Amino acid sequence: MKIIKKIFKSVVIYLAVSLAIVLLALTLADWGGRTPIYYDQRDPGFFGRMNEAVKDYIGELNLKQFFTTDLGHLVKKSQYKGKPAEMKRRDISQNAAAADSTMLLNGFSLSYRDNAHRVNKLEASLDGISKTESGVSAVGNIAFEGGDWSRIDGIQYSLTALPVKAPEARFAHGSFELDIAGGRAKSFERIDLAAIGMAGFEKVAVILRGFQFEVGEEYPDGYNTKGVSVRLQPAGREGDKLDVDVVVELKAGEVAFRPDPGYFYTSKAKVLYTVIGGDAGTFRRAAKSYMLLNRERAPLEVRRVAAGFDPGDGAVVAAFEGFEFDVHTTKARFIRGVELSIDNISYDPKTGEVEAFCDGYLSNAGTWAGALDVRFAADILFIKLPAAAVAAPVVLKGEMSEVTETGSFDISADF
Repeated sequence: MKIIKKIFKSVVIYLAVSLAIVLLALTLADWGGRTPIYYDQRDPGFFGRMNEAVKDYIGELNLKQFFTTDLGHLVKKSQYKGKPAEMKRRDISQNAAAADSTMLLNGFSLSYRDNAHRVNKLEASLDGISKTESGVSAVGNIAFEGGDWSRIDGIQYSLTALPVKAPEARFAHGSFELDIAGGRAKSFERIDLAAIGMAGFEKVAVILRGFQFEVGEEYPDGYNTKGVSVRLQPAGREGDKLDVDVVVELKAGEVAFRPDPGYFYTSKAKVLYTVIGGDAGTFRRAAKSYMLLNRERAPLEVRRVAAGFDPGDGAVVAAFEGFEFDVHTTKARFIRGVELSIDNISYDPKTGEVEAFCDGYLSNAGTWAGALDVRFAADILFIKLPAAAVAAPVVLKGEMSEVTETGSFDISADF
């Protein structure tokens, strides 16, 4: 018995010393003789840096959540006997003809309520946009699903739509469908401006009004994620033919104890867009990119984006031409949530300067959150209209437990 106690004591001491050496080594490696950069602009001290080093190289363990949340999910999973519900989506008709009003997609937030999961179905879009007697209406669509555990978990969501009416401009809506192979697809598309009632406009641009991703039956629980992106890239114009390159990515990879999708995994994507055109308006493009460090949000100053117009009165709004989240890890990650928004747009007619704050965020927060850095990038279009009515943003916000269904919500606004 004494020998066993002695061996046990020696093992405990050995493990404690080894752990201390590993923590010290990680801290020195992460520190590297320089002042670390922290988004909250503070020096956390030695033990704070040690905690950051563990997050950088290993991740975070939330034992409290394991006992307060995960065990409850495990009980629900063991009691669930039915087959997974068939995914459903409301059939929505979108008129392609140009009108003088629309709703711009200014942001979305999709998050599993309690933990990170895989991604099978991902959507944030505005569809069925139409002019009403006093304003404009649309359908906001939300989907976020990643297999059996995500169905037990459920999601929180928000979607922001900005109603805009401009007598001197026209807005038309359409969509592209792409088949993704190996995580990426690119398609050259040509939009016939005459067919949508926008022939002859001197100034035209294509902006994003939403997207859909669906993995399909091959991987019913979805993919372990390495990145997601949707981009509409201007590719020129010939007369009344407007060209655009459409790029979509749903990148997957390997994680422990989960299937590796291999080289040739596939999924489907749909990109919803709005064509804006006119002779009196002005467009200014801007790009924003930054790193997200271990689930930390970028500070306000990092999110700032600006552009310049000629001085003068007018209404300035903003929309996305595209976005990208690229996960910087060797392995893939389960995803807790993804967010995108363009906020607090301000325009100074005396100088022509416009600025806003572009917020991108992707997180794997949960009980077993592995180290995560993410490169975020966004393509933004600032639109100056000489005469426009801009209503207050319409914000959809709530929770969904039936995550196999796409949440479709009617929204409207008056000018």
